[in-house]
Amino acid sequence: LPQNQWVQYRVGLGALDTAQTPTLDFIQIYYQVDTPYDFTLTPSSASASIVQGGTVNGLLTMTVTVTNGSAGPATTISYSSPGGGPTISPGSCTPATGTCVVDMNVNASSAALGSYTITATGSNGTLTRYASFTVTVDPAMDFSLRWAPTSQTSGEVIRGYQGNSNIQTVVELMRNSGAVENVFITADEPAGVVVAPEPVLCSTMTTGVWVTCASFTISAAASAATGNPTVTFTGVTDQSGTAHTVAFALRVRTPLAFSLSNMSGPAFQGNSVTRQTTGTYGGLWAGTEQVNFVGFSSTSNPSAFSPQLASDGSQGVISVSFSGGTCTLGEASASCQKSVTVTPSTLVPVGQYVITITGTPAISGSAYARQATFTLTVDGPFDFSLSCGGCAGSIEQGQEIVIPVTVSSPSAVGASVSVSVSGYPVASTGIFSGSCTPYLNNPCTATLY
Repeated sequence: LPQNQWVQYRVGLGALDTAQTPTLDFIQIYYQVDTPYDFTLTPSSASASIVQGGTVNGLLTMTVTVTNGSAGPATTISYSSPGGGPTISPGSCTPATGTCVVDMNVNASSAALGSYTITATGSNGTLTRYASFTVTVDPAMDFSLRWAPTSQTSGEVIRGYQGNSNIQTVVELMRNSGAVENVFITADEPAGVVVAPEPVLCSTMTTGVWVTCASFTISAAASAATGNPTVTFTGVTDQSGTAHTVAFALRVRTPLAFSLSNMSGPAFQGNSVTRQTTGTYGGLWAGTEQVNFVGFSSTSNPSAFSPQLASDGSQGVISVSFSGGTCTLGEASASCQKSVTVTPSTLVPVGQYVITITGTPAISGSAYARQATFTLTVDGPFDFSLSCGGCAGSIEQGQEIVIPVTVSSPSAVGASVSVSVSGYPVASTGIFSGSCTPYLNNPCTATLY
């Protein structure tokens, strides 16, 4: 029973025996006096900040606490602030267990800079209570974005090879002015192009200092279209919505298309011959890749040799090795050369061998490999013969004679042959030796004076 209140009761009496009259001696009434219901309003903090133009849901909370009585009725909370200040949406809650909490959604989209004392009014229809707190409206953050390093503004990926063909790049952020805000960065990549992770949350505390915001990996699925799309990365502050962008010039390409030139050359048993194969870029949206060559021999890769030698080396071994710089082909490198050295051992039978050379793109792999042939002529020990069309004649004292000597060889591989003269008169002068290099079907002439 509330204080200062009264209750009137009426008691009725009746008897079953009409010969008797009932009387009321006493009546016992139980009652409880309730204390007056009351409540308080308590903000979660005495002050808070928001940037100009921003909206923050749950910037603060307001707690309704029952101080007298049991659970109270629904309480509506409204807020008022001086002109030019932020606005807060009203809310309500029911303190069914003695307390309840209302989120404060603060809007400073039209607020002027400065600090504002906000008055909260809570009412349950019977009682009204108040609380106050301060909200400061700070200037919105301005910022800049850039790539790190600053020169990395473009790059190439080969579609369908995301694990092996991707670009690792870093975005840096600098706060130029205003209050601290978080910045969310997203990318507008075209279909099939993958940017990860995304979105990314960045924050910076120091004005005028570049800090690492996020590292991104850019790649392209097999479904991506070839071309030169520009991927724009946009950073937006979480309160004021200030936005800035940084662009990345992406090149999406297909696996490398290329060709290799054939080679040929002779070598003696136990010696080597070196030639160069030229790689030529195929063009038309093909990507840039390094072409790899792996050394091998007739025992480690017998299928590359025609005819094949015995795999146990009983017929000798032909080895193939590569030297020279990196062979990279692409739009900026239309051709490259790789030195190929072939060495037949002393047991390799004399004859001709066609060796298959394979160049494999480092990214797209064996599916896009290309081949060339090295036609090797293996020759035995070098041999030669001499002939002289004018090896007989006479000469007067004090005169000279020219003797041309033809040097011929059946060997496929040439070797230098020195020709000299002996048996001439002791007193003769001006007799010199000569040399030349003959090989199969290519005789040479050494001239003796």
